[in-house]
Amino acid sequence: MIVHPRLLVLVALTQILGALVMELRPVAGSVANTNASRDEFGLHTDDAAVPRNGRAAFINLYGLVNPPDTMTGYAPTRDALAEMQASGAVEVLLQALREPRFEVRYPISFKFEKEVWSDPCAIIEMSEDGDIDTRFPSYAVKPVDDGDFVAHAAIAVFLAALERHVVNVPLDPGCFLTFNNSRGAHKRGAIGQGDRRVLRTYSARDLDQLRQMTDAPGPIFPIAPIVAALTTHAA
Repeated sequence: MIVHPRLLVLVALTQILGALVMELRPVAGSVANTNASRDEFGLHTDDAAVPRNGRAAFINLYGLVNPPDTMTGYAPTRDALAEMQASGAVEVLLQALREPRFEVRYPISFKFEKEVWSDPCAIIEMSEDGDIDTRFPSYAVKPVDDGDFVAHAAIAVFLAALERHVVNVPLDPGCFLTFNNSRGAHKRGAIGQGDRRVLRTYSARDLDQLRQMTDAPGPIFPIAPIVAALTTHAA
């Protein structure tokens, strides 16, 4: 993938103190599905509770230390949807993914006092030119209505399709990986007992929406006013 550097700027969302370049490494006692956990980190898109124009466009990872067999994977949404269509998946499931029948949880790393969930949103949105926007933290998404069995099934079928299209890469020392945060989901395998150190940066196409929502110049933005502006579930 070739990305024109002048189209992107570094950006970070943070609850308290943040940095444009974050070091990701395991921390004892960390909860599951976080960068600090040693367990597998399930398929997800970063900051899915925030609309596309407030999220990172690209995630950039640079490997420093990586245990053997610890992989970082990426699954293109378009491939998963194509498989679902080709396999004869019920159209109602595909349609459900495109409807605001879901809530996604804000990341634990934002350190709210309690869980904060987004207002209803779609998992998949398609622009007029056919571009895909994916909002899918697989471990932190649920139907708005717990009795919506179609939405539950859509989550499960979509996740299974994504898993079958994961391309794995070892982030060995000196390896640089960048991927689109809206056109697919990514994951990390279990770290085990070895150390792992990866540097991460986010890239955005512009900062206009974040500046409007936070009244901050950036490129590091507080998350609290963003949550307040976007959800009725704010802590």
